[in-house]
Amino acid sequence: MLSVSPKNRESQSSNGQDSWSKTFPTNLEEQGFSKEFVYRFVLLSSAMILEKRRLLPDSCFRRRVIEKLQISNYSLENEISKRLKTKIDSLKPALEQGYLAEFAIVFYRKPEEEDVFEVFSFKFAYKEDGKQVALSLATGVNTEEMHSHLIDFEFQSLDSIRQEFIRMMKILHRYVSRGLEDLPENSDGSFRIAYTSKAPADYCPEGFEKSENFYQINTAADGIAEVGVIGGGHHAVQIIGASLLKKANVADFNKTMASLEDSFFVQNKSAAASAKTPKATKSTSVKKTPKPAAAKPRGKRYGATDPIRGTPIPRRSRNADIL
Repeated sequence: MLSVSPKNRESQSSNGQDSWSKTFPTNLEEQGFSKEFVYRFVLLSSAMILEKRRLLPDSCFRRRVIEKLQISNYSLENEISKRLKTKIDSLKPALEQGYLAEFAIVFYRKPEEEDVFEVFSFKFAYKEDGKQVALSLATGVNTEEMHSHLIDFEFQSLDSIRQEFIRMMKILHRYVSRGLEDLPENSDGSFRIAYTSKAPADYCPEGFEKSENFYQINTAADGIAEVGVIGGGHHAVQIIGASLLKKANVADFNKTMASLEDSFFVQNKSAAASAKTPKATKSTSVKKTPKPAAAKPRGKRYGATDPIRGTPIPRRSRNADIL
């Protein structure tokens, strides 16, 4: 099995591009590598989301070049990002066993962890008896059409997956960087997970706590963006974003974006240094919406972590806070 070592994260070829094989498996049809690919895709995508939403210090992240794109990753030199990566690492057995139905990055207003205003949902599908099997949750961020995209996913070839990776990273980058207002000052986030019916009754990954709640978000259809579906021969993952902070008059993020910020592409050191300017921060107010009833579909179980930034919270609230 491939490993993600510090050397691999930093190594680059002579043309400045990390080879695909130093990040992802190249044989995605085999079950173990299929799981590993989906895990690593979730790892990198979640790092991009957290970095672009600026909830954490810049020191929590590092960059690596994949397919000529600068992709975010968690820094192992920062205690917060190390803790977050460890929690995502703990989901690998759940992926392998088919226990994980959904992983979500949930942003909410403190101190009400159920006052959710933005969600990035990673929904999973597993191939059983030659067919994709996925659990559809009534979380308000997916439609019947979007769900069918996950069910209908079929692995074609490594080349097609590499092209889809590029497409999805571009859409995700544009959605998070250009399509959303800054997070409010009183916001925090958490990782939340939902299990499939296959998971044992007492199952809970390390770093997560059992919870009675998942999340609910009430947003207009134009605030939902389907980033895409990607996977290997036995696993698939779909990213859907939903936010009450969507900017007005922005492009349709459910279509492939051709125009992107230059900083997303590989630059030489001098160009990158001259182009890098501090991002101005601003306070964004979000209209508070009525708190929806907690989602408790019969027979479903959930897990959640403490706040992403590691701020201690009252015990009664632990079931809904992110990291």
